[in-house]
Amino acid sequence: MSSLKKFLRKKEYTQIPLKLTQTDHFEISAKINGISGRFILDTGASNTCIGIDKIKQFGLASEVSEIKAAGAGATDMETLISAKNKIEIGNWKKKS
Repeated sequence: MSSLKKFLRKKEYTQIPLKLTQTDHFEISAKINGISGRFILDTGASNTCIGIDKIKQFGLASEVSEIKAAGAGATDMETLISAKNKIEIGNWKKKS
């Protein structure tokens, strides 16, 4: 296992603590635009999604999108798109 850790560190991967929820999802702590939150880590998702009801909480500037979303138990959900946000997960940061 230590050789895998060394390999990943050389590739500049960051170790992030994961919490297994009662529903068998992985939960992480992160910040979006400097605001802390708890998020489900969906390793199969094609995009990062935040509930429309959380736009103001995380300071997202959103605009209408023609793309429809699908998730567990729902399809054809309305979406908005938001760009130029900052996300921080542990020591890892991204600004786009």
